[in-house]
Amino acid sequence: MTEKEYPLLFKTSLLKLLPFASTYLCETAFSTLTAIKTKYRSRLNVEPDLRVSVSDNISPRINILTASVQAQGSH
Repeated sequence: MTEKEYPLLFKTSLLKLLPFASTYLCETAFSTLTAIKTKYRSRLNVEPDLRVSVSDNISPRINILTASVQAQGSH
């Protein structure tokens, strides 16, 4: 299978697989997915829960976020 034969499939799969650049993240994601998708909790849309579970070790850089926002002045 090449990009030229299936361009849409190639692009979609690349976007879906990109977050799993390392084996560790991939294993963590599938472990989390199996914990989320249990017999008693079989939701169809697990993406938000999976995203939060996998990204729990990422901390926001508050100083960079606040530096790019202008404070609102008083009225």
